[in-house]
Amino acid sequence: MAWKNRKVIVLAVSIAASFAAPSAIADGKELLEHCRIAQQYIKTGQDHGGMLPAGRCIGYAEGSAQTLNIVGGHVDPLARVCLPSKLSRAEMVDALVRYLESHPKQLKSPEPVLAILAFTDAFPCPGK
Repeated sequence: MAWKNRKVIVLAVSIAASFAAPSAIADGKELLEHCRIAQQYIKTGQDHGGMLPAGRCIGYAEGSAQTLNIVGGHVDPLARVCLPSKLSRAEMVDALVRYLESHPKQLKSPEPVLAILAFTDAFPCPGK
């Protein structure tokens, strides 16, 4: 993805997130913890630490995917994210966990920013 366009998306999400109450925007450490719980729930169908944390992760994943689908047509073609047409919740959650685990220095960033970055990293368009 063209870094300049990625910065624009992250900046827009950051600005939007700044209008929320400070306590409403958690960091990546909490998102990672919640997504690990969601992974276990998706794999086993059993509650492994609370449905609320799992739901938060799945909500961020689905919201991020929908946002990227909407925004995708308004950014430079090189910056687009190409989400699979049948992207499962498990794939979305796995993409978040994979990104968060492989970028520990970014865990202090707001959750919405990290979710967008995770998808842009996991689902680049062919030829980028």
